[in-house]
Amino acid sequence: IRYLTLAMASYLDFPRINFAGQFRADVSTRNNDIFNYKLPTPPDDLWNPLGTGEFYIYAKVTSVVYQDGTHSTQDPIVNSPIVNNLDTPPAKLVDVDPDNQLKSTIYGLHLSMFSDKERSKLILEGKWIRNVIVHDIWTRVFSKSAIPSFSSNGATRLEDIKWDDYNESLAINQLKDMSYHALSVRTTHHIHEGYRQGRKF
Repeated sequence: IRYLTLAMASYLDFPRINFAGQFRADVSTRNNDIFNYKLPTPPDDLWNPLGTGEFYIYAKVTSVVYQDGTHSTQDPIVNSPIVNNLDTPPAKLVDVDPDNQLKSTIYGLHLSMFSDKERSKLILEGKWIRNVIVHDIWTRVFSKSAIPSFSSNGATRLEDIKWDDYNESLAINQLKDMSYHALSVRTTHHIHEGYRQGRKF
């Protein structure tokens, strides 16, 4: 994930929290070919037939933008970890339509922000509202696999926000005052590793 932005009703508004990191999408590829549903024809497994569908985010806060438009990398929440589904079953990334694989959707994702890498204090957590995560997509590089590595943009919301008693960050205080129950999320997926023998597959 290149960056994510948490904002008010719109991710174009201030204040914002920007964070970056990696995602893990263990999707099964057997449903990429609709002829795999025509039994007893032997299925075409493609490149990841035993994928679980599990989706994880491993990220940290990189900067904030305050309500007046001031950008800062010194806010107390900078470097705070962003993780998902710590106490719930894993989120799932699903191709809603095998004939339209550019409309992947995340189900059951709960996003959490902690004050430090030991996750000793929760700052906020929220429920990722189901939405197509790919709105725009383009080829970024060609990899060793037959699958080029894509980048894409998407947007959704976090709802059912739970704020912990954390008052050290001006950005958090402003977000809490302006958008207590929901946050807008804008995603840019920078690149992915589609090569099975790759270091980050």
